[in-house]
Amino acid sequence: MKNLRVLDLTSCVDLLVTPKFSGCKNLAILILERCSQLVEVDHSIGDLKCLISLNLKFCTELSMLPVEMGHLTALKELLMDGTKVEEIPISIGQFKQLEGPIATLPDSVGELIRLNHLSVRDCHRIRKLPNSIGNIGISLVELDVSGTGVSKFPNSIKYLQKLKVLRMDSCFFKEFPPDIGELTSLEEIHASWCRSLEGGIPSEIGKLHNLRILRLRHSTISSIPMEIHQLSNLQTLDLLHCDMIKELPRLPSSIRELHVDDELKSSEIWILDNLRLQRLSTSKLPAMIKLSNLQTRRLLHCNTIKEVPKLPSGMMDLRVGDELKSSKIWNLHDLRLELLSTFIIQEEIQLSDPDLVDYFAAP
Repeated sequence: MKNLRVLDLTSCVDLLVTPKFSGCKNLAILILERCSQLVEVDHSIGDLKCLISLNLKFCTELSMLPVEMGHLTALKELLMDGTKVEEIPISIGQFKQLEGPIATLPDSVGELIRLNHLSVRDCHRIRKLPNSIGNIGISLVELDVSGTGVSKFPNSIKYLQKLKVLRMDSCFFKEFPPDIGELTSLEEIHASWCRSLEGGIPSEIGKLHNLRILRLRHSTISSIPMEIHQLSNLQTLDLLHCDMIKELPRLPSSIRELHVDDELKSSEIWILDNLRLQRLSTSKLPAMIKLSNLQTRRLLHCNTIKEVPKLPSGMMDLRVGDELKSSKIWNLHDLRLELLSTFIIQEEIQLSDPDLVDYFAAP
């Protein structure tokens, strides 16, 4: 069995102790999922230097892992959902990705100097991250603490200079990370369903010039800073059901996807000159929308919009879905269209410009 690469013992319900692994040192994938009576993993597992993935999901009686697991230098994936394991060995030093109901992360996480993705998603018992996490700032690209009990990041998070993706959905954070501006490589922030958040996003977010996605859906964040206009690469802003936010500052022209509630209808939030929206989640664009320089509007995927105000005369490209058929929404005085993807003409449409009338009259 020395050449065995995959061992799948899924649903071996009578298995109490794993077999010894000394004879299959080339094993890369070990699956013990749903071995519901398993109570012990043999210590020889430490001999599996080629093991990449260990699946212990739903081994409901398993409560401890052997310390020898720290010798699994090639391990990239450890799946422990549905087990009783609450603590991983302090010798974790070489693990690449962690998922499962772990209660504590040891300080030795800081020794993972080659770690690029750390996920403790849905590990509900985890309450905090070790301060040593800052030691892996030279390599960590993605950090996912979604669905955990974490309520505050350690001060050392500011040292994660390579971090591109931060996922903190459904957590108990009481404030947005105050040092967020130090994470200048960030491209995505996911903080939806954070119902304990108080206050606004710190102005330092304006330093995140690489940020492309900011999702805060269903969070209790109360305000967005004016500095958001400095995020020249921001493409997606999701604020649906952020009920504490009453108004927005000027938004960057780079935004392509905007999700807001109908309540955010203040004229101040619609300063969208030169914006090329592709997706907009709201049912109505306010009549005072400021789009004087907008030449292209794409509403192809904005399925919730039922009304559109008077459009700017400089618009050259109008693309809408068939749902926008009401004659009352189309006020197209002096509008010149060179390219029309979809347009439903109604009897009462206002087409005062002669060139526009000729355009629609042409065969």
